[in-house]
Amino acid sequence: MRSSRVCLALTLVLAACGLPRPFEVAEKSLAAPGLLKPDAGLSVLVVPVAGLPDEAARALAEAAADALRKRDIVASTRTAHAGGLLLEGRAEGAEAGAGRLSWRLSSGRGLVLGEVSHQERFAGGRVGNLAAMAERAAARLEPLLLPESARPKSLRLAGIAGASPRAQQVLLPALREALGRHGFAVAPPGEAAEPPASLSVAGRLRQEPRGKGKHYIEIVWSVADADGATLGEIRQGDMVAGSGTDLTEPALVRAIADGGADGVAALLRAKRPAGGS
Repeated sequence: MRSSRVCLALTLVLAACGLPRPFEVAEKSLAAPGLLKPDAGLSVLVVPVAGLPDEAARALAEAAADALRKRDIVASTRTAHAGGLLLEGRAEGAEAGAGRLSWRLSSGRGLVLGEVSHQERFAGGRVGNLAAMAERAAARLEPLLLPESARPKSLRLAGIAGASPRAQQVLLPALREALGRHGFAVAPPGEAAEPPASLSVAGRLRQEPRGKGKHYIEIVWSVADADGATLGEIRQGDMVAGSGTDLTEPALVRAIADGGADGVAALLRAKRPAGGS
């Protein structure tokens, strides 16, 4: 992690025993949850999103399919399987730059299985924005598609030992936002999760001087289940220029939060029961 160019080393350490009950993203829907298991032989066909220019419509559909695949949901923009599902998106207000993005999931026979929607800023349909939109959509669609045992539960942030109150005031909200982009339902720092969290994430900060004007920062994120059993750890570390007392620089905060969230997501995907059961 550096002031000018932030570089982050990330290591996952999985606990040897105990399976988590991964997270759940709460979202109002019309369907009974758990329609699709990763090994069920079904797939979701994602079609171009209505209300967007052709290129952006196809790009957003592809990004949505990719975001679903990252969640162990079989999805494609090209192949439809017999008995598969259809996902249709619609953008309202895209020309004005902001509006509502809606998604409808239906069976091959046209039966509507669920609908979700969220407000978005379309900003001309740039690729980066489309990828972020797709991640938010996938987080809302996941409860419709995965069986309960494979869905995320709520998550609680338990603080960062060794970090100053000021650093925690900046780092914890950034981590919460980054985890939210992975589809995790995270309570604001200092507030209880609703429903009660099944998993918690706690950080440990260590700083060590490494020569003139440099020091080494390491943060270890530990993921534990509701009984307090550790499921695994995510280690981040790098050399940083400066005194080592200020962890509130925006680039540094973003690197720590994004890397920590990526690690938590990868750890919990690795700990999921095979086949989502």
